[in-house]
Amino acid sequence: MNKSVTVHHLPEVIAFLDSLSNKDQDKIATIIKKTEDGFQGDWFKKLTGSDGIWEFSIDYNGKFYRLLCFWDTEDPNNIVIVSAVAFKKKTNKTPSKEIDKAEAIKKKYFT
Repeated sequence: MNKSVTVHHLPEVIAFLDSLSNKDQDKIATIIKKTEDGFQGDWFKKLTGSDGIWEFSIDYNGKFYRLLCFWDTEDPNNIVIVSAVAFKKKTNKTPSKEIDKAEAIKKKYFT
């Protein structure tokens, strides 16, 4: 049996996405839909040196958005990618404070 994959945004991420233009929201939604549909690409990867944090990397019209996520595989029929932190990226490196924030949210999520 194949499990379905869905992306669930936590409230902070929803608020961030709502603050973006419709075109930027559409681009991010397209990348997420591709992931849910099983497509693999360089837009979603595990962050090395983190405690199970993954990153959606969206580059659109000179803007660089990041959604930090983790996997919830506890449901036997569904795999959920939990989108916990979102921000506009300004440097080549993902800020460690954002990774730490995502790891703290993950820890709280599973307790």
